[in-house]
Amino acid sequence: MSEQNGQPLDNQRTQENPAMAQPAGCNAAPPPMATPVNMQQDYRQQVPPQGGYYQAPPQQPPSNSGYYQIPPQQPPQPPHTTYHRFGPVVCPYAGKRSHGWLWGFLIAVLIFFILLLILAIVGIGALVACLGSFVDTQIGEVSTSLGGSELTAKGDLTRRVIVKTDSKREIAVVDVKGIIMRGRGATGIASAGDLCKIFQELKKNKNVAAIVLDMDSPGGEIVATDEIHKAMQDCRASGKKIVTCMHSLGASGGYYLAAGGDWIVANRMTMTGSVGVIMSSYNISGLAEKIGVKPVVIKSGNMKDMMSMMRDMTDAEKSYLQQHIDESFGEFAKIVAAGRPAYADENAVRHAEFADGRVVSGARALELGLIDELGGMEEALAKARELGNVEKPCVVRYGVRNRFWDSIIEMRSTDNPLMKAAAVQLQPGRLYYLAPGVLGL
Repeated sequence: MSEQNGQPLDNQRTQENPAMAQPAGCNAAPPPMATPVNMQQDYRQQVPPQGGYYQAPPQQPPSNSGYYQIPPQQPPQPPHTTYHRFGPVVCPYAGKRSHGWLWGFLIAVLIFFILLLILAIVGIGALVACLGSFVDTQIGEVSTSLGGSELTAKGDLTRRVIVKTDSKREIAVVDVKGIIMRGRGATGIASAGDLCKIFQELKKNKNVAAIVLDMDSPGGEIVATDEIHKAMQDCRASGKKIVTCMHSLGASGGYYLAAGGDWIVANRMTMTGSVGVIMSSYNISGLAEKIGVKPVVIKSGNMKDMMSMMRDMTDAEKSYLQQHIDESFGEFAKIVAAGRPAYADENAVRHAEFADGRVVSGARALELGLIDELGGMEEALAKARELGNVEKPCVVRYGVRNRFWDSIIEMRSTDNPLMKAAAVQLQPGRLYYLAPGVLGL
């Protein structure tokens, strides 16, 4: 045994590590070499699994206080043991997000653009109406207000130059297009009020030598038609000549107006004639009986509810209404006889071929003496120059300024308004100078 610092080697070890000291009187062998010098924590202590995995115990840093050290050993692993993760169960659809907010956003954007489009259409209509009004009032030769009356201040009546010449004399062109009615503002309506205003102004205008009716009408209400006819006669009494140019239709009430003029020009395919009066109603008593509806009527006389839809018409009522229709037809026949040289009086018209209310073509109308000439607008203007005794007059189209809402309504369709006759219905109790085919009767 060697010694160091004058002490035996065994005593030196005992002093450095008291745990290695042997009890007195014991000759036991020293501890094995694999025993660690530092005995503060057993390296074989196992830590229970954490987080779902088996974890090895923490390794102690190597100690420099002893002489016999062994490298850290890995904890023993069971040869056939499989460890699973004990984490939370995750739904397979948890990662998918809902897109409902995206659809809501797209729908909101679509609604916004639809509203924006509607506002744009209304704005364009207002702009067109404003521009039209500006052109009508500012460009004198294209569209100027009529002068010399109260209506001029309202800016309703306009004149538009079609053919300009150096002469101050004019041939006025007036549109009579659509069903003749009292009201205005709807597409396909020839307003009696507007036409009467125009004729009143033309009567006062000394530069107007003749008037051309640009006609495309199946007729209309009796009273409205007769009011226009009277205004035309006032113009004729002031020295104005009136020529009618028929296009597709110049029937019934339209022909009533044409017959009150000085000359009639029509295309050979024009549908004209239909000299007659019509009144209509409906009888829905059978339907009312089926659904259990019973009318209750309290009246002062037997004919107070004639033409009621809830009962059949009596013979007395039919006879009375027929008499009323015949009287109105007699007025129509007088107008035709006064304007057509081929028919001497009312009785001649009543016995004519067309007296049953039929429509005839322009070519047949010429044979029957209902018109004077086959042709179009050129022939009508030439005849107006001849009758007005002017060589190179200006041709001016007179009309009524469209209001804002009228322009919006007209933007809905550009179709021929006369082809929309199904939208027009006869009102019970009213008399019409109207071609029956227009309403499908």
